[in-house]
This record gives sequence, C-alpha cells and structure tokens, in this order.
Amino acid sequence: MRLTATRLRALGWTLVTIGAASLIATAISMYLPRAAASGRTGIVFGDGTLGVVRTSHDIACNWPPGTAWPMWQFVPAGGRILIGPGPFWRPSTSDASVTVTSNVTVNYTLKALWVPLWWPGVIGVLGGAALLGLARRLRPMERCPSCGYELRGLQGPHCPECGEVFRGIPA
Repeated sequence: MRLTATRLRALGWTLVTIGAASLIATAISMYLPRAAASGRTGIVFGDGTLGVVRTSHDIACNWPPGTAWPMWQFVPAGGRILIGPGPFWRPSTSDASVTVTSNVTVNYTLKALWVPLWWPGVIGVLGGAALLGLARRLRPMERCPSCGYELRGLQGPHCPECGEVFRGIPA
C-alpha cells in the first residue's frame, strides 16, 4: 500500500478526532463521574481516568457523597473497599483486600487498573497534526513558490512564468 497525501490526511484527521474525543471524555469524567459493577467486574469513569476492577467475589457499587472514588461492596457478605488510582499522569494499578468474619472467615480481594484518559487525547491530536503536516508537504505543487503561477497540467520541470526550476515535475 502506497502512502499518499490523501491517506495521510485521512489518518491524520482520524487521529485528531479520536484525540479530541478522548480529551472531551477526560473533561466530562471530571464533572460527571460514573461507576458500574456486574458480577466480579466493575468499571469506573471519573477524575480523568478509566478504571477496570476485577474481584474475587461478586460486587456492587455505589458512590457515597463527598468521596472521590466509588465504594465497592462485596455481595452478600458486605465487606467494603474504597480504592482509587495512583498518579494522574501515568497508568497505575491498585490492590486491596478485606477479611469478613461472621460464621466463616472470607478474604475478598480487589484489583484495579487505572488508565488516564488524556494520553490518547494528546497522542492523537499531536500525531494527527504531524500526519496532516506531512500530507501537506507530500501534496503536489499547485502554484510556483516564487511567482504564484498556476502549475497544474505542466509537464516540464520549470515555471513558464519566472523560470524557477523544481526538484521534481509538478503534477
């Protein structure tokens, strides 16, 4: 597959769009945090990160008022864990455990992977902008850089208006 200006432009705009969507999701997660749990898996969308939670037993999730992160409650025993990410600027993991003793002692564990949402945004926007710039440089010359003469359709390696010699034949 030949890398053309059109393909680079399409890839560049795709990356810019994905990057912008990721930055918008980061902003939304700061003001509208959400969490959900089903069975042994949970997902958290808040404070600019996406978290995936895996546990040893079934869990339920609620977000107590005034807390930065959701409360994970093990079903049916009721052991609770409040857990959040490490540094905001890089991916991190969190591990936690709680032991509940009633008639039987049960150890519940929770592992979480936290991924900052701003990374794909910055990489997408900057990478897309770089590809768009490269696509612009690969585009065939339409006008002479010296005098601005229209070059489309010419076969020679020079401008008929000012005589400027080109490295390649303009297309």
